[in-house]
Amino acid sequence: MSRLLGIAAFAFYCAVVDVREAFSDDTTTDVNIVTALDISESIDAVGMRIMIEGMAQAIAAPEVLSAIRNGRHHQIGFAVFAWHQGIYPEIVSWSLIETQSDTEVVAARIMERLNVDIELEARTATGSSVGRMTDLSGAIDHASDMLLKAPYGTDRNVINIVGNGRDNFGVEPASSRDAALDRGATINGAVLGADRSLYYYYRLEVIGGPGAFVLSADDPTKIAEMLARKFRFDIAMAR
Repeated sequence: MSRLLGIAAFAFYCAVVDVREAFSDDTTTDVNIVTALDISESIDAVGMRIMIEGMAQAIAAPEVLSAIRNGRHHQIGFAVFAWHQGIYPEIVSWSLIETQSDTEVVAARIMERLNVDIELEARTATGSSVGRMTDLSGAIDHASDMLLKAPYGTDRNVINIVGNGRDNFGVEPASSRDAALDRGATINGAVLGADRSLYYYYRLEVIGGPGAFVLSADDPTKIAEMLARKFRFDIAMAR
């Protein structure tokens, strides 16, 4: 009987430990970064492929890993989704990035989604862009909600909005930006294309928060370099 009681007590102890561990996840990052990639009517299948390949190359860039290793916690939270009018397909769910292996795994996940999504885009393209409006405010709202649900604690939350057009659906992005800033997020911009007026539009209507900035790439081949710089700045600002 005493042996059975001992086994029961040990099982109860293990259950208590499991529950305590399940509710005491104290993982802390230097920054949680969610990036929103534009797949609205202004982005064609080729542009989407270049953009997502650039994202995969950027997160695996050595300078990004170096920035992560120089942080106080040596790790970041990272997620990516695509956006247009009311649709936000997930590309990478929340992932903890600490090592080179982590960056490689995330980059591989991005490329896997690229192959599926671009093939679907090619099959469904009809030359019509109905239903794929540029809803910047919706993208900001969705990113802000994702940050609230991030599984990692942090003192810095960053939203990166990547796009090549102005908002043409719903409310202006400034209202969503202000709501996200009230929640403690910083919003940065990454502008695709050579339209300098769009760069200033992002500065006035999209970005905000401590250390907010806009980068631009007028050449598709420079997208990976731009995104790598952006991630490096995002991480460096958290110190």
